Amino acid sequence: MCIAYYKDVTIVILDTEGLLSLEESGSIFDNQMITMAVLSSHIVLINHKGELSSNLEGLIGMSLYAKLQLQNSPLKPKLLFVLRDQMDRNKKIFCEQLSQFKDNLQTSSRFLKVSIDDELEIKHENIVLLPSAFSEDINSD
Repeated sequence: MCIAYYKDVTIVILDTEGLLSLEESGSIFDNQMITMAVLSSHIVLINHKGELSSNLEGLIGMSLYAKLQLQNSPLKPKLLFVLRDQMDRNKKIFCEQLSQFKDNLQTSSRFLKVSIDDELEIKHENIVLLPSAFSEDINSD
């Protein structure tokens, strides 16, 4: 955990290293960490390898459910997706994935009678694609 100050704003950075790891797949820890981040943040930076996964979708759905149970949660966090190790950084592909991701969240949370857009900011411009360390040769020699 790191605490930084900028003007009159306190910034708390919590690195949840290992969420969605293969060893701990589907763990209670993952649910608790993502829920804490969503409930207490203005911005949730999700640094994820590869594509948007159904496991990630499930975690965010679970945190949305917890957020609604509190009823008076004043924050509407912006979800910023940093997708690393991308060979193809055609943003159109990932925008389509994000649209499907958001539609799936809306469908799975329909019983909550709430719009995802009222509770979370999930937008195409909140996707950042990073290349794999070995995807490009920067030396043309």
